[in-house]
Amino acid sequence: MGYARSLFLTAAGFNLIAGGAFLLAFPFVASILHLDAAIGAGQGRLFVECLAVVAIMFGYGYRLIAVDPDRYRLYIPAGATVKLAFAAVVFWNWTIDVVDGRIATLAIADCVFALLFIDYLRRHANRGAAWR
Repeated sequence: MGYARSLFLTAAGFNLIAGGAFLLAFPFVASILHLDAAIGAGQGRLFVECLAVVAIMFGYGYRLIAVDPDRYRLYIPAGATVKLAFAAVVFWNWTIDVVDGRIATLAIADCVFALLFIDYLRRHANRGAAWR
């Protein structure tokens, strides 16, 4: 149980910090990541803030998993899928020169978490089978 707690609390922290930074300190984060100035205004800013809220909510879900991995097991594949999909979008936009490599570097963390989530599911395949 200690591994699940550590893994999902770390993932929760990552999401809460990333989402919180984009939501509460957007100009600072945008300058560090070399985000286009147009993103910081109007609809671009709205979409970034919506993405930040989604990241925070997933962080909350990872916190729930950390507390009770059997009860919230169904959240794990969703988290892995979203992290891989997010990374794929970021990497695609990096390859076509829409975003800076700094954002792509951050997306590597999402890939690592997704792979760790998948590995956790693989190694604990029979846990919680009674309630499925």
